[in-house]
Amino acid sequence: MINAIKRPGILLYSRDLKLSQLRARMLEAAGNEVSFTINLDMPWTILDSDTINLVVLCNTLETKHCREMVADIMAFHPFVKVLILHDGSSSCSKGTDAAMFDITEGTDAFLRTIDKLVATTNN
Repeated sequence: MINAIKRPGILLYSRDLKLSQLRARMLEAAGNEVSFTINLDMPWTILDSDTINLVVLCNTLETKHCREMVADIMAFHPFVKVLILHDGSSSCSKGTDAAMFDITEGTDAFLRTIDKLVATTNN
C-alpha cells in the first residue's frame, strides 16, 4: 500500500464569505487541504482542532485585527506560518515575520507563493 503525503492544512481568514469560498476552491483545486472562516472567534477553534500549518489572512481584515491575529498566531502557534494578502500596501505586517503577497500579482503567483510556504512547513 502506498501512503500519500498529506499536504499541510491551510486556514483562510477573511471578512468576505464569497471571496473566502473562491480562494478555498482555488487552493483545493491545487491539491491543498483548506478550511476557511469569516467568524471572529472561529480561527482559534480551527487552529486548535485541525492540522493547520499556514494561515492566510485576507486583505478584507481591518489592519488592527490583522495585526492582533498575526501576533496571537505567532505567540500561541509558533510553528504555523502566516501569509498576509494585501492589495498594494499593508501596514499589517510591520514588525512581524509574516510573509506578504500582493493580490494584484494574480492567481498563478498566489498559488506559487502558497506552494513555497507549504513546502517549507514540510521541512
